[in-house]
This record gives sequence, structure tokens and C-alpha cells, in this order.
Amino acid sequence: MHSPESRTAATLQPEKLEQVYRAWDDAIEEGDISRLVDLYAPDAEIESPLIYEFTEWKTGLLRGRDAFRPLYEEVARRQSKVVRPRHHDNYVIKGRSIIWEYSRLSTQGEQSEFVESWDFNADYQIERHRVYWGWSRITALAQKGFSRSAR
Repeated sequence: MHSPESRTAATLQPEKLEQVYRAWDDAIEEGDISRLVDLYAPDAEIESPLIYEFTEWKTGLLRGRDAFRPLYEEVARRQSKVVRPRHHDNYVIKGRSIIWEYSRLSTQGEQSEFVESWDFNADYQIERHRVYWGWSRITALAQKGFSRSAR
């Protein structure tokens, strides 16, 4: 992984970060796993409770594009059974990062609440993808048997 010092935030253009943000959303909606995974740097990492929930991994961290494919294949498989919020225009871009939130209450009613953030490398590839869940998602995970003692 590149260190934050290996590139300057000023070299990244917000418009290009937004293009990746939109391309990711399109790829996941279309189930195009190859296109989705290619948006990440080869040595990228994803940190998300979905890793624990949707894969055999007993951790919330995956490293490298090859490790992401099974996760996103499962997301695509399950996607038809859930309403997934699309990316929206309420995000913040600062330097090499973009962050956005999905509130529990939306105009369509209640939804899963979470916050996501990405850090980019100098080639506009996602280098770090982090997902943080709100209380309702954590409760659902606990009901599926996740606990600290199970680790």
C-alpha cells in the first residue's frame, strides 16, 4: 500500500474521484464484478462487516482485488432480494478521500444506515474502502450469531 505521504492531495481532481464514485455504483447495480473490482488498486483493502456476513472470512478485512471478487459476487447475488440505496450527491471530497452516509430514515422510509469512505491512489484507484454500520445493522449481525466471544 502507498503511504499518504507518497502522493499529495492536491494532485487529485474531485471530478475524477466523482467519476469513480458513479462508475462503482453503476458496476454494482449491473452486477459487473470485473468492472467493479478493476476500480480498486491491486493492493487495495476493504474493511466492512459485510465481509463477515457474506463470506467465509472471520474478519472484516480483505486485501487485494482477488479477495474482493467473492464478496462482490455474493453482494450481486443477494442484491435482487434487497433494496440497495444508490450513491447520492450528498458526499464530501477532501484531498484523496470521499465519504458519504446513508441515514436510517430516508424519504422512502427506514433503510440500513451506514457510512462509507474511500481513499484513492494517484491513479484514481480505490486504495482503502471502509464501511461503518449503524446500530440497526449491528443488531442484525448480532442476531446472525456474530459476537466477540465467537472470535
